[in-house]
Amino acid sequence: MVIDKIYLTLNPIYQPLTDPIFYIMAFYSRISTICGFDTRGRSAPDKVRKIHKSEYQVAGRNLAEAFANDAVARYAIDTNDAAHWSEAKKWSLHLKIMQALTYAHCLRGVVTAVGSNYDCTALWMPPGTHMNDFLTILRSGLYWSMFKLTSEGRHRLFKEFFPLLHATKKLVMGDRDEDSYYLVYIGTAPAARGRGLAKELIEHTTRQADAEGRACYLESSNRANVGLYERLGFVIRRRIMLIRADKQIGLDIMVREPLIRKKGSNTRRRTVSQNTIKRSQDVGKDLQEARERATSSQ
Repeated sequence: MVIDKIYLTLNPIYQPLTDPIFYIMAFYSRISTICGFDTRGRSAPDKVRKIHKSEYQVAGRNLAEAFANDAVARYAIDTNDAAHWSEAKKWSLHLKIMQALTYAHCLRGVVTAVGSNYDCTALWMPPGTHMNDFLTILRSGLYWSMFKLTSEGRHRLFKEFFPLLHATKKLVMGDRDEDSYYLVYIGTAPAARGRGLAKELIEHTTRQADAEGRACYLESSNRANVGLYERLGFVIRRRIMLIRADKQIGLDIMVREPLIRKKGSNTRRRTVSQNTIKRSQDVGKDLQEARERATSSQ
């Protein structure tokens, strides 16, 4: 609808005025989901469902709560030049960024959730998609949220974090960089952990990836989650470090190769040659060293 397009374009600029409308829309979506009669035909609350853009605030808030104490998610917020900020101010910016990321993925990627209260939410970029265009960044509110970061926060985000993640994914995936499923974020609300929701949500997309013969890629900021990802078929390909904080922060880069079904229902996982892995690791080391030299000189 034309009205919807105008609203989506103006929302980031006039968000203080339009927030009440979105809260009403999100409240309606939640009630509809709980009652099981969503007009968009989404599944019942206990089933994996695709999140609509009208739900971005509630889904983004639950994602923000899941990553409330995550060092990577708050890497651009918990900086030395923001030491005078109150925790409430930091949380507010963290929340806005996570909600903007959720909205951007509703526009360009795929957002899935399970549970009547968005207990577990995942942000995916399917093959051939990205959210780097200026209009998406503007419409989602990412531009305005990131503009509120401190000078050090913007440096960490735009000069270190984004370039490192982009270059690492390209090195690890090679010519499959644009032909794989990218799990950008997945988070479970603290009260809903231990119920297998993350497993259910990931398998919902990996089954589709298997059917298409495509790999899945993720960066894990929490080593405690690596075991879950490994049980789902992911393998650590390398580890990268963010180095501008008081202590280095690591991310495990993991790739899941698709399962190939053979006759007789036997399956095997596609393998990548050790030469390919070693080549990406060697180039990655060169990249890391160059990045450290560039960062230390600034």
